[in-house]
Amino acid sequence: MIEANSNGGFLAEPEVALDQFRLVRIQTYNWGTFSGISDFPISEAGFLFVGPSGSGKSTILDAHAALLTPPRWVDFNVAAREADRHGKDRSVVTYVRGAWAQQTGDSGEYVSQYLRPDTTWSAIAETYRNRQGKYVVLGQLLWIRGKSTATTDVKKAYLILERRFDIREFDFFPKSDFEVRKIRPSLPDAFVRDEFSTYQERFRRLLGIDNEMALRLLHKTQSAKNLGDLNIFLRDFMLDYARCTTNIRDRREASGRIRRTERGPSGRSRCPAADRDACTRTR
Repeated sequence: MIEANSNGGFLAEPEVALDQFRLVRIQTYNWGTFSGISDFPISEAGFLFVGPSGSGKSTILDAHAALLTPPRWVDFNVAAREADRHGKDRSVVTYVRGAWAQQTGDSGEYVSQYLRPDTTWSAIAETYRNRQGKYVVLGQLLWIRGKSTATTDVKKAYLILERRFDIREFDFFPKSDFEVRKIRPSLPDAFVRDEFSTYQERFRRLLGIDNEMALRLLHKTQSAKNLGDLNIFLRDFMLDYARCTTNIRDRREASGRIRRTERGPSGRSRCPAADRDACTRTR
């Protein structure tokens, strides 16, 4: 937005936007079929991914989703498969191993073909910057041993840095045999966690994201070709859970406990019939 000042000149941005962080870089290493390092500078004015089907557009958007979206909400490759009858075809396993094709097995099931079938690792990172020159980098290390294809065997480490960052700084990790304790000596200024919840609390505070539901809304709008029923969309993604509902439920439970206490073990009211009105008034 351009604003005019009192002298007829123009200010590039309103002052309130100076501390707003914007995505300026996406980096990946061995993510999906993007083997090695891929580096995408992102313009603050916006960025458009274009290309034919299968060129990797969703792969990059899914890296973005993996860094920002709580795992319980992540749904990879949604837009590309909305008309696909095969269901979910991508996961952290297919991205870490680099699934490039599916073939039909002897019993008719789909069998994925991988670029990295043995012990391997991947890394993804996003850099955010504001007009005050501050940086926030979100990073994730993922690794899997042997030939396993179980999602539970993919290990993760979440990182946050507040400076410029190059994904080559992760080169130490496979040399340490994926030893998480070696991350801090190699990146002493990094915030490192193995759980998304604490990592999320940290980056939301740094980026000024007040509500966790904003992350779910962002994932929904970026991963789907259409939003479906508008009423359901507003209810599920934009409305907070009503506190009054919780209050009503709590009061009902409290009222039930009072009634059970008044009845006593026999189930009868402890108030004599003659004093029933007085008991009611006391309650």
